[in-house]
Amino acid sequence: MKTITETIFQLSPTLKNKYWFWLLVLGSFLNTTAQKFEIIEAKRIISQIKKGKPINIEKVEIKGDLDFTKVGYFRETKQNARVFIETPISFKNCKFRGQIIGFKEINDLAIASTFTKNFTFVDCVFYQNINLNSTSINSVSDFSSSQFYGEVHFENSIFDKSSIFNKTIFAKECYFQNARFRSNLDFSESIFNHNANFQGTDFYDLVLFRLAEFRESVDFSLCTYFKNASYNFCSIKNKGLFNNCRFEARLEFENIKANKIEMEECVFENEVLFNEIDSPFFSINKSLFYKELPTFSFKQKNSTLFTYDDAKNLGQKLLEIR
Repeated sequence: MKTITETIFQLSPTLKNKYWFWLLVLGSFLNTTAQKFEIIEAKRIISQIKKGKPINIEKVEIKGDLDFTKVGYFRETKQNARVFIETPISFKNCKFRGQIIGFKEINDLAIASTFTKNFTFVDCVFYQNINLNSTSINSVSDFSSSQFYGEVHFENSIFDKSSIFNKTIFAKECYFQNARFRSNLDFSESIFNHNANFQGTDFYDLVLFRLAEFRESVDFSLCTYFKNASYNFCSIKNKGLFNNCRFEARLEFENIKANKIEMEECVFENEVLFNEIDSPFFSINKSLFYKELPTFSFKQKNSTLFTYDDAKNLGQKLLEIR
């Protein structure tokens, strides 16, 4: 009789990815259901926050929507209001059955949230959508080893301190457009089962996407990187878009596997490492390299369509390929 693993390896690559993902989900589900969790209502947590008490919760199942906008908001303008939460928020090994809400629109009023202390959800499971659009997090944010089964929204959000998303699983689309990460950011070994959106994001410090797995497409177009960034050993099933980006520090882009990579009209101000790229299509058209001429190596050189039309290095045409 064939084992499950033997059966999966006989499937097409697309079906393999789906089976492995849902086996991972099932394993996580069995693990969490095997544990006994105390059940509390989300409104109890909001009540504690209103009283200014720190939230430090472990191994609890939270029922209902955790709506931070209900803490109470202050109007900033006629159309904008903000909630200020000045107590640390910490959850570990918890399950959230409802939504996480830090942004809400009521009629013509947009309500956003600011968290002045640590904002951590380590090894947690989120079954519904997360809406933290336009959120400001003034201290450390940590979502490491967590699983998101609904959409995740962090558009226009500001992360002032270290942001940790390593070993997270995003089952649906995630949105980080126009976010600002002002300190270290770590998405290493994370899995994105649907499209990931980072367009227009500013990365002010070290960025790590090492060994990240994008099972659909990812869009980093119009991003600015002020410090070093590493995408080594990440995989992108469909398209990896990095068009119109600016890299002011070192970029490590080695051992990448993707169906298509576009880095057109980019500016590279420092060292760039493009080695052992495994992709049938790679484009750096109209990009500008400030430093020395980069070298490129492809795992499948003869079958890779590599285009570099009008790409320049301080006014000179490119480039060396090996």
